[in-house]
Amino acid sequence: FWPAMKEIVVIFMFMLCVITQASTCSSAPSDPQDRRTDKNVLTVATYNPEWLFLANSEDPSTCPEVGCPYATLSEALAHVEEIAQEIQKLNADIVNLIEIEGCDVLDVLLQYIGEEYGYSRYLIPGTDTFTGQNVGLITRIDPIIDLQRTDSRITYPIANTTCKGEIISEDYGVSKNYYTKFNVSGTVINFFSVHFLSQPDNEERCFKREAQASVMADYMKENVKFGENVIILGDMNDFDTTLVDINDDVPISNVMYILSHPFPFLFKGEPLYNVGRSVPLQDQRFSCWYDRNEDCLVTVNELSVIDHTLIDPVLFSSGDFTHSRYVHNYAPTCATAISDHYPILSHFELKNGNDKPQTQ
Repeated sequence: FWPAMKEIVVIFMFMLCVITQASTCSSAPSDPQDRRTDKNVLTVATYNPEWLFLANSEDPSTCPEVGCPYATLSEALAHVEEIAQEIQKLNADIVNLIEIEGCDVLDVLLQYIGEEYGYSRYLIPGTDTFTGQNVGLITRIDPIIDLQRTDSRITYPIANTTCKGEIISEDYGVSKNYYTKFNVSGTVINFFSVHFLSQPDNEERCFKREAQASVMADYMKENVKFGENVIILGDMNDFDTTLVDINDDVPISNVMYILSHPFPFLFKGEPLYNVGRSVPLQDQRFSCWYDRNEDCLVTVNELSVIDHTLIDPVLFSSGDFTHSRYVHNYAPTCATAISDHYPILSHFELKNGNDKPQTQ
């Protein structure tokens, strides 16, 4: 009885969202709250739940045909409920989410998670009209500024490209990104999220992804102030030379170098740190399963790290950052995988912001 009643309530919430046409939830509250139970600890996750959309068979436009797998609302809701259960297990304070439809599906996701988890949702719509995907977050700590995004574009190939081959010079931007800011127990954290162009081995897309990384590096440089901290995370769809993943993947692009070197003057010019490097066992370093031959059988060359969390050198070296892990709660098989990605969960023990050494 109760599961059926809960589904009725969730469907009602979905229909209410459609009726009210809720499309943006980007505004920070006038009185931001911190609903963490332990104010000395901060946990941050980034997770691509793979097409977190609400589909309706009578209105296919609610789920674009390009890759979205749901023919009915019931199928879509079943996936949202599975993702809600994974987020309950993560129990992170801030959860960055990739491949989400909009505020409506986040409202339904929070219904499944339960209000006792203390989450609010935030999203600013992007410009990906091809898939309709966006990036957003649910969080126990309210942001102190409205979500923003950059629509800047940069001409490729960039000057320090490592991509090979010939390509016609054009400009490119980041259709899926957001920026906001948190005050976490006195520590001000600039928080950037991205979802870059897919296919890390594709030579043409290599050039475009480098342009995307350059856009975000400039965006970070424009917004981060002296004495503040930085986290940039999401699905970069690329490998990192500083992180040896399970398959020893090597990038053909300069994407992760560009993203990790945005500040020539702040942080003494030191690069951002990829938290995946703190995972001690190489065979645990994978955030994505790409079933190349579609046989539903996992081989090592189908596992990689293309999702990343980068933090500034002060967060890393001051002892605030303690550890990170790739959370593999489901096996990478067609029968068990809830998503083709896995969360990255990072743990911080933040000192009072006023007590932190300013080494920038």
